[in-house]
Amino acid sequence: MKNWKKFSGAGGLALLMSTTAALADVSNRDVWDAWKGVLTNVGYEVSGSESESGGVLTVSDLVMSFDMAPEEGDVRVEMGELRFEEQGDGTVRVIMQDSIPVHVSVTEDGDASDMTVLSMMKGADIVASGDPGDVTYTYSADTVDIVLDSITENGEPIEDLEFKVNAMGVSGKSAANVGDTVKFSQQSAINSMSIVASGEDEEEGSFDLKADIIGMAMDFAGLVPEGMDEAEPGDAFRAGFNMSGTFSSEGSTMVLSADEGAGPTNLNMTTGKSTLLVRAGDGEFEYDGGVNNLAVNMVSPDLPLPVVLNMNEFSYGFLMPLLKGDTPQDFDASFKLAGLTVSDMLWGIFDPGGMLPRDPATLSLAVTGTATLFEDLVNEEEMEGGDEIPGELNSLTLSEIVLDMVGAKITGDGDFTFDNTDLQTFDGFPRPTGAVNLQAKGINGLLDTLVAMGLLPEEQVMGARMMMAMFTVPGEAEDEMSSKIEINEAGHVLANGQRIQ
Repeated sequence: MKNWKKFSGAGGLALLMSTTAALADVSNRDVWDAWKGVLTNVGYEVSGSESESGGVLTVSDLVMSFDMAPEEGDVRVEMGELRFEEQGDGTVRVIMQDSIPVHVSVTEDGDASDMTVLSMMKGADIVASGDPGDVTYTYSADTVDIVLDSITENGEPIEDLEFKVNAMGVSGKSAANVGDTVKFSQQSAINSMSIVASGEDEEEGSFDLKADIIGMAMDFAGLVPEGMDEAEPGDAFRAGFNMSGTFSSEGSTMVLSADEGAGPTNLNMTTGKSTLLVRAGDGEFEYDGGVNNLAVNMVSPDLPLPVVLNMNEFSYGFLMPLLKGDTPQDFDASFKLAGLTVSDMLWGIFDPGGMLPRDPATLSLAVTGTATLFEDLVNEEEMEGGDEIPGELNSLTLSEIVLDMVGAKITGDGDFTFDNTDLQTFDGFPRPTGAVNLQAKGINGLLDTLVAMGLLPEEQVMGARMMMAMFTVPGEAEDEMSSKIEINEAGHVLANGQRIQ
């Protein structure tokens, strides 16, 4: 969270630089003041000379810049000339130059890097409407190109490096409300986007990347309180700081080739629909994403065989509190990998006879819980102040456990609370109270197959069966079993009602 204010500033800049048409009753001065208000409120310095004639406000030599954390660098955007033309219907058309250079200087561990990126647009149309201090932009562009123009490290130019993004069919709407707080939102869509990157270095080798994404959509909103202080991010969150965004695409492809000297690595990947949610606000941070129909084909000198795998679904997410409090706060985490299959060639490494079932595999885990924070997690100084854990765990619920592969399946759930006043019963860990319930199918059959394949010796399998007999009870069907592992209020551990600790 170190540069959270800069990220919010970058969001405001992206909102205003997005290609844009709309409705209502604003003057050219209203739109320019709203533009400046958003940028200055999120940390940018804005400079330029203004002139007005015949309903056209022209800003010349326009420069927008901000400094990163002390001695870490700065960003400078040279907008050149920007015109605000009143349309006679209460709207204002915003006209910017076709090519805009963005200069980024970064200093890290004594190394200085300088980069210039060009933002180029064709067929751009930006119209502002609304009311003074509450301006909406509707925009479109035939194409938007982002191109790496130059890059240096410690004053030396880096050659043989290419990076280009081409977006086609860009459209959307942005809104900015400037008052005691700055509120902004943006909804946009891109028909297709291509990314090309390549580089070559005598020591590190070479790489070549090509990616295509179709059907992209974004919905972004934020609120920045007046006078927010980067040194006190917790106070900004308590004052209402909020950023959230959802991103999606209908599909993508990526082809990567690289050579670091040991031999070429080639990666081909395709995906179906993908989604991503990022939110920081209301004292929480949330991150959720997922992709459908993922296919990967990889060849590398570090791997004995090509890796070919397919997944129906890959998803992940977590929610965590950020601010200290006197009462427990919610958190959760989840991970799911469903319908995983790999190539027969890969299976053949450890199962050449095809004895193991090769049905699609699924791994899923979801937990929720509550925790009490003693410190703000967004405060870097407090986090670096010591080795003590900045909070305590109050409850944990295992809402889903699924492991289904090679003919065996384990499912389960559970629920625990924690007594943080008792750190002796479990050797420094707060004493839990609760139970986890597990069900298993096909475990014995899998062990028989592994013995027949020679992957497990019979004596080890016998020991495993004895352990299962201690901790499980038979199910209704053949090769089914279940287990309830419980920890009672006295700190006793029980398996199916029998005390084991």
